[in-house]
Amino acid sequence: MYKHIQIELSNYCNLSCVECPHHLMKRGKQYMNDEVFETVLSDYIKDKNLNTIILHKDGEPLLHPNIRHYLCRISDTAPKAKIDLYTNGLLLTSDFIKFLGSLNNRVLILISFHFFNTDGKKNNYDKASSEIKASLEICPSNVEFVFTTHVTKLADINKLKKWREDWLNLRKKYKMLKDVHVNNSINPWTGLIEAENTVTFPTCPYADGAHLFIGNTGKVLACCLDLEEDIVFGNVLKTDRDKILLSRSKFYESLSTGNIGGLCLTCLTSKE
Repeated sequence: MYKHIQIELSNYCNLSCVECPHHLMKRGKQYMNDEVFETVLSDYIKDKNLNTIILHKDGEPLLHPNIRHYLCRISDTAPKAKIDLYTNGLLLTSDFIKFLGSLNNRVLILISFHFFNTDGKKNNYDKASSEIKASLEICPSNVEFVFTTHVTKLADINKLKKWREDWLNLRKKYKMLKDVHVNNSINPWTGLIEAENTVTFPTCPYADGAHLFIGNTGKVLACCLDLEEDIVFGNVLKTDRDKILLSRSKFYESLSTGNIGGLCLTCLTSKE
């Protein structure tokens, strides 16, 4: 049975990052609606004793107009689960961080600093960094942060090192800033991203079935790297829950025996 659930609240994004395939996405952009969300909440979160509820897939979750309401509903339904909120950080405010303090859950905010778009234009993080620093000053006890960025073909390595050092110096004061990473490798996103420093997946990291992935329209997916939702076990609004869980169980069993193809084969052999 799954212990972690990953929910795509939105596949809209306010960036077009060089290390992300979002700009290649062909499926329609939309926010998860209330019907899908409440079904996920009642059928896939309530009473499931989850370890982690992850709010992210192929978009920026803070763009969702109902995100505060949804977070409150999650907290009321699964107060013991940790909430992982992945964001590029540009929309974070100290007011939003204060709001997170009202939740029952431990909240981990994972900010991925994306400094360059696919057209080479640099994203300005000055204002966002000021808001993040202000957030650290008033951070509630249930909220923690992890910062990360990636080495890309446009990145200045020395500037990335300086970026990390500056935040690590602040970490001495702000203990809720748990870590700061510069990732030397880039996810190939099933072969969609081509770069010299893309990683190789010798085996599927999700083959144990511990993660459940749900897209913004309610489709239950095999993997968070499935940009176009090519592998679908059903839809939470249309397909019986037990049937969905059985289908995904059989799928992961086939992965464990090496019986792979299509998207998975592309992912696992995306780089020699």
